[in-house]
Amino acid sequence: MTVGSIKLRRVRGGVNIRATGDVAVRLVASLGDMTRHALEQRRLRVRFADEGQDVLAWELAADGRISACGPYQAELFVGGKVHGIPTPGMELLFSFPGRRQLSVCAWHVEAVERLP
Repeated sequence: MTVGSIKLRRVRGGVNIRATGDVAVRLVASLGDMTRHALEQRRLRVRFADEGQDVLAWELAADGRISACGPYQAELFVGGKVHGIPTPGMELLFSFPGRRQLSVCAWHVEAVERLP
């Protein structure tokens, strides 16, 4: 077993962590697991204002991919990707599945909810 050490130093805006040896390996692995878990938990539902369109909501995976769409047109949008952070009142940029070209969503974002 490799001997290691960990030093914590308080700095403005947070903590500086310096780890060596086996401790560093375990620390990096733990941080990676926590980050992955946090990203998996970041699922969102984007609700659009009802203006007579077929789509009232998109559910987004952690990476911004559209994982569900409703009540209609799922076959058109699921697999596409939202670029940026969806915010009520802002233009929503997205790309259709299999395409790189960005499009501006014509529907107004009414609400953004975090999913469990």
